[in-house]
Amino acid sequence: MRAYNNSNVVGQIIIQESGIYGYTESIKQKLTVGNASGTITFSIQNSSLNSGNEIFSTAQETYVSGQTINKDLSFEFTVPVPASSSGGGGGGGGGGGGGGGAASVVYTPTTSTSSAVSVSSTQTTSTLTTTQTTTPVVGQVLSAAAFNFNNDLKLGNQNNNITELQKRLIQEGVYSGPVTGYFGNLTLAGVKAYQKKYGILQTGFVGPLTRGQLNGSQVAGASTSTINITNITTIQAMIISLQAQVNALLQQLKTLQSQGNQ
Repeated sequence: MRAYNNSNVVGQIIIQESGIYGYTESIKQKLTVGNASGTITFSIQNSSLNSGNEIFSTAQETYVSGQTINKDLSFEFTVPVPASSSGGGGGGGGGGGGGGGAASVVYTPTTSTSSAVSVSSTQTTSTLTTTQTTTPVVGQVLSAAAFNFNNDLKLGNQNNNITELQKRLIQEGVYSGPVTGYFGNLTLAGVKAYQKKYGILQTGFVGPLTRGQLNGSQVAGASTSTINITNITTIQAMIISLQAQVNALLQQLKTLQSQGNQ
C-alpha cells in the first residue's frame, strides 16, 4: 500500500498476514508518511487484483505533522465481463442471428484494509522570500529656457516678463534678490551681470541681443536641444529690430551731414 501527496509517493508498506512494525494484526499495520503537504491519497497493488495495476481509494486525508490516524480504506476496480453471444435461425425464407457486446462491473473486495496512518513529525517548512525591485522612473529634463522673452525690458517695467527674467537670473547665479515682477535697481544689476557673463554690452537694457541669449542659451545641467521654431521667430525679430536701428542711425548720419554742409 502507498500514500501519495499530489503525484509523489510519501509512504509505502507491504501488508503481511503476521503484521509489521510491532503489530500482530494486519488491520493495524502502520503506514508512516513524511515530508508532505496538503491532501494524501492511498493505493494498493497486488498481482492477483486488477491485472497487477495499482488501485486507488477515494478516501483522502489532510497531512498534519505528528498525528496518527486510524482509517478504514476501501478500494474499487472494474472487472471486465466476457462477451456472450446468442443466435437463432428460422425456416423458410428467413433466418436471423444475434450477438452481445462487452460489459463491465465494479468489483469491490469483500474485505477492506484498515491501516493506522502515522504522519511523521519531520515536516519541512519552506520560507518564501519576496524581493521587490523598484525601477526608478526616468523623466525628461526640461530646458530652463522654456520661457521666451519676446519684448524688450528695461528699468521701471513691471509685468510677468520681469518675474520670469528674475527667475532666470537666479538660475544663472547673477541675481539674489526677490522675485517681485518689478524691474528695479537690483534687477538692473542682475541684467548687467548676465550681459557680462555672455559678452554682451553691459547696458542693463534687455534688448534683442540679451533676449536672444535668454531664449537661445541653456542653463548648465539642462538638456541640450536644437533651435526650435519659436527661437527662429525670435531671431528674425532681432534682425528686424537691428535693421531698424541701423536705418535710424543712417538717417541720423544723413541729418548730421546735411547740417555740416550748411
